[in-house]
Amino acid sequence: MVNEAARCVEEKVVDSPEDSDYGMILGTGFAPFRGGPLRFAEHFGLKKVIEELERLAQTEEKFSACEILKKHARDGTEFYEE
Repeated sequence: MVNEAARCVEEKVVDSPEDSDYGMILGTGFAPFRGGPLRFAEHFGLKKVIEELERLAQTEEKFSACEILKKHARDGTEFYEE
């Protein structure tokens, strides 16, 4: 879910990370108290998310992390700059 929410931001399917998170909360029932997949990923740690996606991608290419996730993890930036 994190990867697909980030991909929606990357591909301009939504205008902002907030829109992606809100859509995932309302559309899929993602736990609202987590703030949405992108907010959760930032709390969990984007580098940890990338590591897990890379592990999963070893068996299924569909789990490869999208570029925006890799960029934020590499640069130490976040979707929500507060």
